[in-house]
Amino acid sequence: TEDELLAKTEPWKVLKTDDDEAKTEAVNALRSAMIGLKHVAHLLQPFMPETAQKMHEILSADVIRKPDIGLFPRIEL
Repeated sequence: TEDELLAKTEPWKVLKTDDDEAKTEAVNALRSAMIGLKHVAHLLQPFMPETAQKMHEILSADVIRKPDIGLFPRIEL
């Protein structure tokens, strides 16, 4: 799974090093995770259309940035 791949490659650490081969592997792991998240957005569409749309917009951008508003806002009871 993407989760296991990210845990194995630890791209957040590797991208800070000078190892080009490891960086390529880390970028591929991040790309795989992004594709997986796009699939999740597609599957969410019937149940959470606004959230799915936000995910699609974020993941389709040229530069991916943290959104201003969370995808799953906390509901205070």
